[in-house]
Amino acid sequence: MARPFELRMDTDHALLQIFIGITVLAYIAVVFNIIVFVVLCRKNLLSPATILMQGLAISDGLTAFFAYGLEPLFQMNYKSVNFLFQSTLLELKYPLCGIYVHFRYLSSNVQLMSLILTTCIGVQKCIALKFPIWTKCYLTNGKATGVCLMCFVISLTINLPRHLGLKFSDEKLKYFSSGCTVEAGPLVKYGLLEHVMTSIVITSILCLIMTICTGYIVYRLKTNTFKGRQTMKSKQERRSIIMVLLVLVIFLLSELPKMFTFAEMFRDTTFLLEESMENELITLIMDERFRFSVYLQYVLEIDYDTALIFAECKNIFTMLGCISNFVIYVSTSQKLRNELKLFFQCKKQQRRH
Repeated sequence: MARPFELRMDTDHALLQIFIGITVLAYIAVVFNIIVFVVLCRKNLLSPATILMQGLAISDGLTAFFAYGLEPLFQMNYKSVNFLFQSTLLELKYPLCGIYVHFRYLSSNVQLMSLILTTCIGVQKCIALKFPIWTKCYLTNGKATGVCLMCFVISLTINLPRHLGLKFSDEKLKYFSSGCTVEAGPLVKYGLLEHVMTSIVITSILCLIMTICTGYIVYRLKTNTFKGRQTMKSKQERRSIIMVLLVLVIFLLSELPKMFTFAEMFRDTTFLLEESMENELITLIMDERFRFSVYLQYVLEIDYDTALIFAECKNIFTMLGCISNFVIYVSTSQKLRNELKLFFQCKKQQRRH
């Protein structure tokens, strides 16, 4: 039996205002990453390392866009559910309801690609520090492009089946005005069990690799590797290492807490899968914010409205992570700052002509 599409909100609908604030961050992230991608396309900057950064810029920009890029459209179409005066439930018309859920899925899909690419950047920098000659001879632009495509394929393979867990239609149910219903698809349990388990395992492996890379880079910075040869090239290499180190640290700070939380939620989800029918699981897979807020409410005993806000506010860190790479690149790379100046100067000259 079909269930109505519902979005859980707090009593005062403060979440709608939070959506607007995070949307602004998302658009900033999209613009910043477009600038990074375009500037890194310049011939004098093109290298295997910058190609990986370009892939990261694309994935970060898409993560932000898929998460909140269409939020202004949704804001204009949210409607309160007229069912027993449930003011904390909102509806979206079909097909907006399906677009909302699948775009949220796509955001997490591309975010996994960002995590893998960030790990690849750390590994590449470690290899370049340990085997500089081998890296220069064998790590080509083509191989870096292949790594980006491989990261995309891995993320797509893991996340694509989750989109088959829900089926949306314009069937109308009594008391619900939107005409959007959702049924359990053939892979609804994959979205709640196998996908979560796979994501936890992959994120754990990535965090382990990133921790090793971070430790190695810190070790190289503390040794005498760069002392006694303060040439321009060595200074640039040092700044490049610091830039990668900052990216890795932000990665660990943003992902480790989330991984532990999902691991705790995974245990509760396995119990629900044993006790519930498939259509009863729809709400959990459709609105991840609701699932996370319920976990906060019952495990940490947080007020439900506050838990909803906390559950959504964690996405602020995701958006800041999408912006942080741009800030790190610009603040640590004099060459990139110079290229940005040239880029905007060229744009101004083109407008004058």
